Amino acid sequence: MHRRVKLVGIYCITCTKTQKKYVGSSIDILVRWNDHLIKLLLNSHTNKELQIDFNKYGFCQFNMSILHIVNSSITKDELLCLEQTYIESVPINLTYNNKRARARSSPRLKKKSASIVIDSILVNKKRQCCT
Repeated sequence: MHRRVKLVGIYCITCTKTQKKYVGSSIDILVRWNDHLIKLLLNSHTNKELQIDFNKYGFCQFNMSILHIVNSSITKDELLCLEQTYIESVPINLTYNNKRARARSSPRLKKKSASIVIDSILVNKKRQCCT
């Protein structure tokens, strides 16, 4: 019997027509993507702007990608801080995320988030060097 691996981290849904992005986090990215897709296909997604563009441009004009994989031992608050960092990196006019004020105010969490981002930058630099 095969055991499915859960991917924990940050993902992005991009409309290729508008270049707008929805950034999210999940402890199981594949299940979360499936949830988004079902809601979009049923015209019941809670993000109305994303739903409107999905209805207008269709399924084939949307890409889903993984931005950052983290260790499954990450806390929910740490994952949300990392998500917020990615959300804030998208220009406001190119984001579907309408809850930008979700940033955590705890100095401890902000410090942890900064550490995670630095680690991410180093990983991305290493990827660029290796490709």
